[in-house]
Amino acid sequence: MATTYIQQFEAKYPELQSAVESKDYSRVEQLAHLLKGASYSVGLEQTALLFHDLEVAGENAHLDGANETLATIESHSKRFLSEWNTHFEQFT
Repeated sequence: MATTYIQQFEAKYPELQSAVESKDYSRVEQLAHLLKGASYSVGLEQTALLFHDLEVAGENAHLDGANETLATIESHSKRFLSEWNTHFEQFT
């Protein structure tokens, strides 16, 4: 499940960043919703809550602070990948 999450995050997160940058509110809402659900599925509740914030921001067409939220999500993601890789290496 974590591998699927990583693949989905790596595919969709750059799209979300682009949507925020271009102020494509509908796309921000859709992608944030997708990534929120994926984050919950692997137990990343704090990350999911941040995606929820972006989802609501897209829905309300109000992206102030979105870049800071994206930076925090990216930090969470790097930590998750590091922990996952460390865990995975123990079994190889």
